[in-house]
Amino acid sequence: MLVTHTLRKAKRLADYVIFLYFDEVIEKGSADEVFNNPKNTKTKAYLDGDIS
Repeated sequence: MLVTHTLRKAKRLADYVIFLYFDEVIEKGSADEVFNNPKNTKTKAYLDGDIS
């Protein structure tokens, strides 16, 4: 298990991702699916740099 706030590191190392936002699981799935085709608007916003 790796916990990071660095997207570049997560993209490089992760096979499976769980995106947490304020102690809530927002999205989970394969790293490829979450990073390239996020389903949740909060995940999309975070990946686009719109929320931190």
